[in-house]
Amino acid sequence: EQYAYNDKIITSLFTACFYMLVSIVDSYTQEQPAELGSRSRELLQQFTLMLGQECGSERSVEYYARRLNITPKYLSIICRKYMNRNASKVIDEAVVRKAKQMLMQPGLSIAEVSEQLNFVSQSFFGKYFKQRVGVSPSRYKIWNGRTDEHIDNATDIMDAIVGEQQLEQQDNQQ
Repeated sequence: EQYAYNDKIITSLFTACFYMLVSIVDSYTQEQPAELGSRSRELLQQFTLMLGQECGSERSVEYYARRLNITPKYLSIICRKYMNRNASKVIDEAVVRKAKQMLMQPGLSIAEVSEQLNFVSQSFFGKYFKQRVGVSPSRYKIWNGRTDEHIDNATDIMDAIVGEQQLEQQDNQQ
């Protein structure tokens, strides 16, 4: 009677050891990504295609990782390996590139660009854009896509100032 439950105890101990071993192996494989080979290149290609289509509506690494059925950490590892930037930086660059293209369209206002790129507000879009590009969206639009780095002579500066004054006059008339 003293040893009646020994079989159950031994079985439970082996089961517990098995699950502990599986847990250790699982955590090790998540921390150490597999060799970055053709599968990772395929994931990167899918990511860049998806990003080109959806960067106007989605800006989170988690979203793209979930769509690719991988972890955000692994997506960043792939991006860093092949593009020398983490995934969030790649996403930011795609959003900024799309914003620049949209700002250069004559019939599209900054508010419309902000809305189409799924920003919470025009103000947040302005801060996001200026932080990454170095100039505000309105200044970028006025300067026809040129930033401070590109405006290097007096004629360009005068054209930019005149453009700003014209924009202010239009705003005042509305």
